[in-house]
Amino acid sequence: RHVTDPARFLRQQLRCRHHAGVLGTNAMNCGSRYEPPRPGDGLALRSKVLEQLSGPTVKVAVITAPAGYGKTSHAAALVAHDSRPAAWIDVEARLDIAPGLLAELVGALCHVTDFDPAGLEAVGVASAEYSTIIAPALGRAARRCSVPFVLVLDDVHLLSDHAATDLITALISNVPDG
Repeated sequence: RHVTDPARFLRQQLRCRHHAGVLGTNAMNCGSRYEPPRPGDGLALRSKVLEQLSGPTVKVAVITAPAGYGKTSHAAALVAHDSRPAAWIDVEARLDIAPGLLAELVGALCHVTDFDPAGLEAVGVASAEYSTIIAPALGRAARRCSVPFVLVLDDVHLLSDHAATDLITALISNVPDG
């Protein structure tokens, strides 16, 4: 891996180590893990959709359409043309549990912004406490971010765990300006 900005790389690695210690996870490879996919060549993207999604007042956007309509391609194109740092999480079955999703969200946010995971010590926390303690703490931590960012949760509709969806709700309810 070629490092073009050693100081940024070191900050990311330190944040990843801190994040791993706080959550009791292995987050040492968080740098490339959250990289957005590259938009495919020759795709017929809808410029009006991209324009609406990148508006200056848009804090949270939800892209919905039937399978095969290009939701992921549009999100990838948006991220590719956005100047803010971006993280991408492909929601999978393994993330349909609050501890797994929390680890991914914290890792992604640490990767792209000045997210401080202090207060999110979730090791040994009961599932019910994710909705009442951890989700609000996640929201407060997100609100304190001062570096603008883009976070894409692709296939978020696959989440069914109540505590996991509470984490998403807390996060999107507290997205800072920018």
